[in-house]
Amino acid sequence: MRRNEIAILIILVLILTTSGSSQELSRSFSIAKSSPTNFEPTTFEFSTANHNYSITNYGKGLRGSSNDTPQSFSLPLNKDDYLTSSLYYAEYQGDLLLIGEVSDGDYGSGFIVRLDKRTLRIKWKQIVNAFNVGQGLIDGDYTYVTGIGFIGKVSLKTGAYVWRHQDLYQRSNSAFNSFDLPEVEGNIVVFRESSHYLRKKIAVIKVERSKGKIISVDT
Repeated sequence: MRRNEIAILIILVLILTTSGSSQELSRSFSIAKSSPTNFEPTTFEFSTANHNYSITNYGKGLRGSSNDTPQSFSLPLNKDDYLTSSLYYAEYQGDLLLIGEVSDGDYGSGFIVRLDKRTLRIKWKQIVNAFNVGQGLIDGDYTYVTGIGFIGKVSLKTGAYVWRHQDLYQRSNSAFNSFDLPEVEGNIVVFRESSHYLRKKIAVIKVERSKGKIISVDT
């Protein structure tokens, strides 16, 4: 085989390896099934590879499997708070990650929490200071979270924000009321607003992936 053919083969292998690694690094949170579906949910249910979970809207959870005794746990909610809207779940290093939204009837805010895979005790909890909490995207050891007028990047190891941007909601045209699943494009994270009846155009924010510098805002 000639040298130029070997060089081309090496380049192709590197491209395929890099592409596969990027796909493995980025993955979305899944959406838990809620009951009832047409009203405020009272229960969220979902399954991972090894366990089945059921969590009430007041944060009381139960984990079961075919081999183990059911195990109860509690989410760290304030006294009058209850889970509302959607609950998103994923696993990281075997631990359970949850993104949810809570309300006491007057206000709404979000959270992301990491639970130990064995004990289901809280390793850390971080507040998403907004309602309309969206589906998270895991990017290696980090995740991107969203809410009304809010985007941020959270370390999955510590729960600390790497960067965040607040007060993005625009009252004049209702832009950035909520967001779809974020997308990673090279060194950029793209946040697109969810479509709704008040908006004919989809607003988009592009942010530098590591340092969080806003590159462009298109409303």
